[in-house]
Amino acid sequence: MTDLIKRKMPLPEGARDMVILHHEIEASFPYTKSKEKITSTLIEYGNPVEKFTAIAKTVGAPAAIATKLLLNGELSLRGCHIPTHPEVYPKVLEELKTLGIKFVEKKEEIN
Repeated sequence: MTDLIKRKMPLPEGARDMVILHHEIEASFPYTKSKEKITSTLIEYGNPVEKFTAIAKTVGAPAAIATKLLLNGELSLRGCHIPTHPEVYPKVLEELKTLGIKFVEKKEEIN
C-alpha cells in the first residue's frame, strides 16, 4: 500500500502534508439539565526539510512511544489492545505533547 501511495500521490519537492483530527461531542447531563459541546482539534504539519510527513509523525510517534513504554516496563498489558485503553492513551498523549503533537480542546455550554 505504501509503495502504491508513493507512486500515485507523491508530495512535490519542498511540499508538506497536513493532518487534521477534529472531534465534536455534545454531552447532556440529566441531573443538572445542562448540555455542553466539546471540540477537540489536532493540526500537524509535515516538515519538508527533515523529510518527515505529518502522517509519519502522527502514526509513527504513538507506536514508538507505546513500544518504549512496554520495553521500559511502564505498561502491564500483554497481547493486543486498542490504543484507547486507559493504561495506554494517557501516557502516550502526555509524551506526544512533549513532541508538540497535541489536541486543543474547547468547551461551551449549550442552551
